[in-house]
Amino acid sequence: MVTRKDIGHLVQNGHGHTGVLTDVIPDYEDSATMPGDRRKQHMAFVRPKGGGVEWLALSKDISRLQP
Repeated sequence: MVTRKDIGHLVQNGHGHTGVLTDVIPDYEDSATMPGDRRKQHMAFVRPKGGGVEWLALSKDISRLQP
């Protein structure tokens, strides 16, 4: 699991995708979900090292790779 202390560091998800952690939002709600179905989740935002499309995942599914 990553926290705001890990922002700026290289991280990896369970599928082997790596990137730089850009933010952690503890009460994220997906605006693409119908309002009645939304629930708050602890979400991590990650972008590929060197640039690219940012992706998001539950912060519990992301781990920091470097100290």
